[in-house]
Order: sequence, then C-alpha cells, then structure tokens
Amino acid sequence: MVSGRRAALRAAGRMWWLPLVPIGLLTDRGFRIRWLGMPVIVILTALTSSVGKLAIRRPRPGSAYRLAPWGRLGAAGFPSTHSACAFAIATWLRGSRHSRGLHGVALLVGCARVRCRAHHPGDVVAGAIVGYGVARQLDRVWSRLRATGSPAFPRSAPDQLVGPREKSPAAHQPSHPRRVLARAAEARRRGRRRPASGRGHGGGRAGAPDYFQARFGRR
Repeated sequence: MVSGRRAALRAAGRMWWLPLVPIGLLTDRGFRIRWLGMPVIVILTALTSSVGKLAIRRPRPGSAYRLAPWGRLGAAGFPSTHSACAFAIATWLRGSRHSRGLHGVALLVGCARVRCRAHHPGDVVAGAIVGYGVARQLDRVWSRLRATGSPAFPRSAPDQLVGPREKSPAAHQPSHPRRVLARAAEARRRGRRRPASGRGHGGGRAGAPDYFQARFGRR
C-alpha cells in the first residue's frame, strides 16, 4: 500500500502540468495549437533532461553517493526535470494571456524543488536553461514548418511566438458591421463639409457652398 501511494504521488507530481491544457484551451483561444502541443514540449524536455542526468550523474541532496549509480535516473538530480518542463512550458506559451502566470508557476516549481531538498539550486537553474533552450529550438522548427506553406501548417495560424503586447494575425479580423456603417456615415459628413473645387466665386457645381464666402464672408 505504501509503495502504491508513493508511486501515485510521484505520477501526480510529474503530471502537474496536465490540468493546464484544458484551462488554456478554454480561456486562450488564440493559442490553442500551442496548448495542444504542450505534451510534446514536456516529453521532449523530459527526455533531454533525463539524458543530462544519466550523463552527469550528480546525486541529489543528502545522498551518500559521490556519483549517482549508473542507470538509476531517480538518484541523479542534475538538471531538474520539473524545472525544465515548467520553464519550457512558460517559454513555449510566451505571448499568451497566461504568460506571466506560467512564468510564476515555473518559479514556484523551482523553489519547491529546492525547499523539499529534491534538488540543489544549481540543478534548478540548469533545468530552467534546458527548458528554455528546448522550447526555443522547437519554436524555430515550428516557424520553419509554417513558412513552407503546407496545409498542415498554415501561415495564418494564430499560434506564433509573439511578445506580450503584440497582436497575432488572428487579431486582424474584419470590423463589426455597425462600426463599418458608423465609419461610412462619418466619411459622408466629412465629404459634405469639404469645400467645392470651383473656379472663383461662381464656379463649381450648382448648390455647392461657396468656400470664399464661408471663409471671408460676403463683401
């Protein structure tokens, strides 16, 4: 029973990001494709971090080993996979309406891993660098695929990596019909106020206002 509970807690700790996907799909429609791609980002980041752990073999805090035993991924702590995945998600979704919140979550995840003595501070910093690098590389690949113009990767998809104050192409949508009518009425009013292009005081079209009379008055 105890081992089963520990396994369940470990699985829940590794899948902490999963509830964020439906929240993002419902509240951030402009970045739906990126929210759907979050599992791919997490898997690739976790694989990269795991390779680093097996290669460096730095033990976790409080371990009696100078080097983590070969092949035991749980005994190695450099870099932090939780921090790597958290910062990869925040970088991948930079520019969305939840960008600040995701960066805050990433910082909280890193602090929690140090607080519970699961990682050294250096492990968390290295994990953040790994996550940022993986997300940036995947974003470049995604941009190149979209640049090919393939139907599977449309250029007009509102999922590119933009700044927090910039607008994606999805924001450039046609105006509301009421706004169009209001603009047309305003243009008509301005057209009526414009002076007639006539010659002298009597030139121009019939019924057009005399510009000089309106400007200087009759003499």
